[in-house]
Amino acid sequence: MTELNSIGPVEIKVCSPYTFNICDTSGFSEYKRGGIAIEVKQPCILKFKPLGEALLDYQLLTWTDFGKISKHQTLHLAFQALHSFVKTEKRLPHPRSQSDADVLLATVRELNTAAQLEQLDEAVVRKLSYTARGDLAPINAFIGGVAAQEVIKACSRKFSPLQQWLYFDALECLPEDDDKEEEQLAECSFSPKGTRYDGQIAVFGSAFQEMLGRQKYFLVGAGAIGCELLKNFALIGLSGGEGGHVTVTDMDSIERSNLNRQFLFRSQDIGKLKSEVAAKAVRVINPQMNITAHQNRLDPDSEQVYDYSFYMALDGVVAALDNLEARVYLDGRCVQHQKPFLEGGTEGNKGHTLVVVPHLTNSYGLGKSNSDNTIPLCTLKNFPHRIEHTLQWARDQFEGLFKQTPETVNLYLSAFLVSHKAFQQPCKKLMKCLKLIILLYKEENMWDAKFVERTLGHGDAEALEVLEGVWSSLEDIEAGGQRPVSWDDCMSWARHKWETLYNNDIQQLLHCFPADQLSTSGLPFWSGSKRCPHPLTFDPNNSTHIEFVMAAANLYGQIYGVQGTRDHASIRKILEEIPVPSFTPKSSVKIHLTDEEMEEEKKKESSDAEKARLEELKDKLASLSLNSLTMQMHPIDFEKDDDNNFHMDYIVAASNLRAENYDIPAADRHQSKRIAGRIIPAIATTTAAVAGLMCVELYKVVQSHRKISSYRSAFVNLAVSYFVLSHPSRPQHFTVAGKEYTPWDAFHVEGRRGDEQEMTLGDLIQYMKDNYNLEVCCLLYGPARLYDVNSDHKERLQQSVSDVVRLVTRKEIPPLKQMLEMTPLFAEDEVCETVPPIRYRL
Repeated sequence: MTELNSIGPVEIKVCSPYTFNICDTSGFSEYKRGGIAIEVKQPCILKFKPLGEALLDYQLLTWTDFGKISKHQTLHLAFQALHSFVKTEKRLPHPRSQSDADVLLATVRELNTAAQLEQLDEAVVRKLSYTARGDLAPINAFIGGVAAQEVIKACSRKFSPLQQWLYFDALECLPEDDDKEEEQLAECSFSPKGTRYDGQIAVFGSAFQEMLGRQKYFLVGAGAIGCELLKNFALIGLSGGEGGHVTVTDMDSIERSNLNRQFLFRSQDIGKLKSEVAAKAVRVINPQMNITAHQNRLDPDSEQVYDYSFYMALDGVVAALDNLEARVYLDGRCVQHQKPFLEGGTEGNKGHTLVVVPHLTNSYGLGKSNSDNTIPLCTLKNFPHRIEHTLQWARDQFEGLFKQTPETVNLYLSAFLVSHKAFQQPCKKLMKCLKLIILLYKEENMWDAKFVERTLGHGDAEALEVLEGVWSSLEDIEAGGQRPVSWDDCMSWARHKWETLYNNDIQQLLHCFPADQLSTSGLPFWSGSKRCPHPLTFDPNNSTHIEFVMAAANLYGQIYGVQGTRDHASIRKILEEIPVPSFTPKSSVKIHLTDEEMEEEKKKESSDAEKARLEELKDKLASLSLNSLTMQMHPIDFEKDDDNNFHMDYIVAASNLRAENYDIPAADRHQSKRIAGRIIPAIATTTAAVAGLMCVELYKVVQSHRKISSYRSAFVNLAVSYFVLSHPSRPQHFTVAGKEYTPWDAFHVEGRRGDEQEMTLGDLIQYMKDNYNLEVCCLLYGPARLYDVNSDHKERLQQSVSDVVRLVTRKEIPPLKQMLEMTPLFAEDEVCETVPPIRYRL
């Protein structure tokens, strides 16, 4: 059915989640096998009603919160009334003015005579009047992000524009208790104070502003969302008063690609630490803000910095992280120390926020590793079918050729020189080189005087690959190795590498699995996700071919200290002189179809030929020349943002050539950089909207709202104007010995009372019996078993809890650690899967 290849996009009819019908194919040739369908989105024309008609059409309202439909319908009238009020009075309603609210409400009632709303929410109208003079940075950020996305849609004609009204309110930020609100109105002044916070004071009052200034918060991450959060913190005055403080930590440095969405950074900041630059920038926005920048990774290794005292001094924690593991860890620390936790993230036009309040909402919870994103090795090696596969393959090639191999060679040299008999003879040159290598590798904890023996311990297959790479990297090309001594040698290596990757390896694959190969079930082997490849023929006039050779040769030269060139004419001239041997596929080569087959092959005992080759390599390495031993290679760390370092040149060319092998559509440089650089798609509009929503929840946390209905977790997709704001879930309950608990609960124990000695393990067990009527039958500290009623632990019962921990773990407790978290099992309920931990204060 080759006729399909020459016609344009065809309209399909979806039959089920896995099938669809295409056009009439009765006049086409017979269908044999294979074929790939690609979705082609078609443009559509959208029509919008003029303002006069749209004002009367409530079907055009886009809901942001399905629990507020009547509120948003009322707001549709209330904003019309507000415009009328401003037109008549030449001003906005005064904060908390009952008379202005009455006028506005009367206008809304009049408008509703025509609109005929089933439910007119008069309280919403009054609150709009009371707060109309407000100016809140988080609300501005959310509405601004949504509006800016609509501008992008209009300019790019991509995505689905908003049709036509969208209302968003966060009236639940106001005090929860109406009686309390009225009481505060009498006590607090909402009139302007002549400060930068007057717009916020008009909504919440001056007392709340003072409360914001006293807050102590911990922000983890100073990237895209982190920058937006810090900007909002500065604008609302968080930690801008006496006693307030923000601690921000981020270990990353600023890259050029950050500048399009992380607006606290400028071009001159590239290479500087994100946290320090961000902290400096927000002090410019608000000089009153108290902020300290750290560069610590958030993990167990930093717990001596972010310890019990640090967390207990905080009012809350905010996460602007880009990985699941760090979120889960930080959430666990917040649960442990009973602190509110705000979390948000974005991916392209999509974003989410989560609010966690102790004992009120569920926590972030344990994460699950996303193994679905892992590409099987066999797919990368032999059966790619997406451009992501070829780009990951190119990244792996880069890491293996230009980073891992040089590092392994340098490691071998450091080990070899220590034990080699050459030390028996004085040699200044050798000693000088040795001292340099020793210094470098001691610092990196890479010192190993038994390199070969250690390598052999990983199995013959891996040892053969590693030692082969070390020997060939150290031996001259003339002697059969791959160490270049000139630019021409680098060019020769690159040209032969091209031939191996894009011609010889493909020939070998097709020799093992011919194009007409059938599977064991009788179906074509090359079908479904398996694309049948074809070898490429090198063409010096093909720009991609030349780009690969040029980039590969230059990178190869860099790891050996050989100067390269970008001159295409000289490169083509050298290529004319490089002989390329012919290739004949071998029948003895086995290609694995699955990762499981590959692992099984590794476990098999090596053949006699492989063992003989290992011995030969050991002898060759032991007899390398002094010139080889005194060299040092220069590993290359991948850097996607430098357009002059050949890194992305190599990745793009290597990936697209492999894509050509498998008839996969190529990717341009921009797309390749995003995928190969593992850049999470991020745009400023979504980042602003998500940071705004997070700070709206911050308002509620600072006021200590206790109704779960006051809080909102959010999911947004600005591309299609999709918004879901919902109440966070309540914490799950579990039962231990007939009593209910949640993950927020714990058994808190003070290890010392006043000047008394620390309690013993026996005291702790008795404490649990006396205070909670629970008999501890087993006690764990991490994976270590501190106590088991069925074991002979009588001596431990007489020792202090900290001494038992040291004894069992064989480690010292860090001097600044103030709390030990232990997991008990109770005789009253031994089968309970979840129990509250014992949090033992040292």
